Amino acid sequence: MYENILVDKQDKVATITLNRPDKMNSLIPKMQQEFMKAMDEIEADDAITVVIITGSGRGFCAGFDVDTMLEDINLISMDDLPKIVNSGKIYIAAVNGYALAQGFQISAACDFRIASEKAVFGAIGVLINEICNFCVFTLGQILGRQKANEILFTGELFSGAEAAKIGYALKVVPPDQLLTEAHALADRIKNNAPASLKYTKQALRRGEYTEEDRFWLKKIIAKLAVMEDSKEGFAAFMAKRKPVFKGK
Repeated sequence: MYENILVDKQDKVATITLNRPDKMNSLIPKMQQEFMKAMDEIEADDAITVVIITGSGRGFCAGFDVDTMLEDINLISMDDLPKIVNSGKIYIAAVNGYALAQGFQISAACDFRIASEKAVFGAIGVLINEICNFCVFTLGQILGRQKANEILFTGELFSGAEAAKIGYALKVVPPDQLLTEAHALADRIKNNAPASLKYTKQALRRGEYTEEDRFWLKKIIAKLAVMEDSKEGFAAFMAKRKPVFKGK
């Protein structure tokens, strides 16, 4: 059914595995569409209470595929993260490797994060003249404004151990224990009252990443996309050099 993701359902728990391991599970439009379709199907399945998102190979998700972003930024949807936020299911990110840019944001949108010792997190928007459209509204709620500022303003990467230390990840575990730990957490939740879980989550997430927020950000993202600094940021990223930004 899917080409770029895997979906498994067992005993009230669905697992979505992002599956472009040769590209560190970076998102292309078709993969993002499949991801959203899978979430819609799981949302409609009353037998599922908890959803685990993970990645195949060495990466959780390295963000949007750079070639796609260079081709046409309008191919990228902003509708995947609201599906997690507004879902009646409980989402757990089992982060096995690189979770960068949109991959970082997918992990942030989930209700829990379990990190492998090999996990690497990063909100790299400021390094490529982009904006972390979800995290600018929500990361401060997770970590407090000052820590969120540090992560979003520097673009610096941080480890699974650091994620657990600052409270971004619930815990950090050896790589071979990651999915076991994620399922253990799911087992603690899955048999609780589905309606209570749904409305408790909605109450906790009320007002988070609203349609008004997304409309405003779409205009900002479009403005950034045509700047010279965006071309420089992506060129530097591909060449693995430091960008020289001019504010133009």
